Amino acid sequence: MKLLADLHVHSRASADGRSSVEALIEAAKARGLAAITVSDHDLCTPLPESPDVLLIPGVEITSANGHILGLFLERPIDFAALGRYPAPEKAIEAIHACGGLAVLAHPFAPVKLSEDEISKLPFDAVETANARAMLKPGANEKARQLASGLHLPGTGGSDAHCAKELGGCVTEFDCEVSLSALKAA
Repeated sequence: MKLLADLHVHSRASADGRSSVEALIEAAKARGLAAITVSDHDLCTPLPESPDVLLIPGVEITSANGHILGLFLERPIDFAALGRYPAPEKAIEAIHACGGLAVLAHPFAPVKLSEDEISKLPFDAVETANARAMLKPGANEKARQLASGLHLPGTGGSDAHCAKELGGCVTEFDCEVSLSALKAA
């Protein structure tokens, strides 16, 4: 079954977010999205029950060298233990310890790590389609080339900071609508 998911969305729990999780759910429904990842900045936002749109627990960690998405978290990150602006390897380790997948977010908007440094980190995927990165010419194409060179899957997300921006970039899946199936895909 083909379905669309926006894997990079911020709620008003983020300092720069403007919409409630409930407003994001309504926008996702209206745009035909099966799932969204609520990936607020440096916090794991509690998610309500949502029968219409699958909510993927996530986070966007501000590491010392750029943003790292944590998708499919099974429990919240311990930010007190992780600290502010952790080294990328510590952020990835924290995401993996919580059962999540670590995704390098918008790697070329702006550039924070060299491709050599990225290749040495245990990322699970690279965000290759980011609606905000489209404002920086070539950033998404360079991210696609990076993911291909590292033999990592690419993800897509709007990086929406309000409901009207939701769905600007998405990830297409061919699986059932469940956390386990999406994570495996």
